[in-house]
Amino acid sequence: VRTDLIAQPRQVELAGDDTDAVGCFLEYLYTGDYFPKKLPGQRVLETDPAFPNVDESGDQLLKHARVYTVAEKFGVEKLKSLATSKIHCVHSTAKGEIAYARYVYAYTNKEDTSIRAPVANFWATRSHTLRAEAEEEFRSLCLEYPQFGYDVLTRVLDEKLKRENQTKMHPASASGRKRPRHSNV
Repeated sequence: VRTDLIAQPRQVELAGDDTDAVGCFLEYLYTGDYFPKKLPGQRVLETDPAFPNVDESGDQLLKHARVYTVAEKFGVEKLKSLATSKIHCVHSTAKGEIAYARYVYAYTNKEDTSIRAPVANFWATRSHTLRAEAEEEFRSLCLEYPQFGYDVLTRVLDEKLKRENQTKMHPASASGRKRPRHSNV
């Protein structure tokens, strides 16, 4: 008799995972979704009385990011996709986005572009306005997670290069004059 085939008690270790995220994970396993659900045909979530309409702290973003990391841990791709789609429905502030970016860069794999790329793109396209709202937090995040700073900078520079190439391919139509002509008439 092979002793390695004897049934062992099955256990799933969730000790280090967020309780709410685990609850959402289990809800998803039973129902195919978790609260708050997306409203059909809209980019809006059901109202969750536990959260304000605008996520100033990052708690709403973090809820879905934590569900994403639990789904990643157990290889549930459809739940990862659902959590990502819900993240894009949350209205947040710069400080909320900082908390979310910090979590993503702390708890996801460097190669996981499905969640990291949108974070870097978000900051690259809005950094000029968001940085003013949370400059010290943004600076701290860049120093704490150099990969975040590099990812954002890469996207900013790529966009700049793209604009420069478009300008070279489609230069503004202008006469060859270097200075405007002033008429004395």
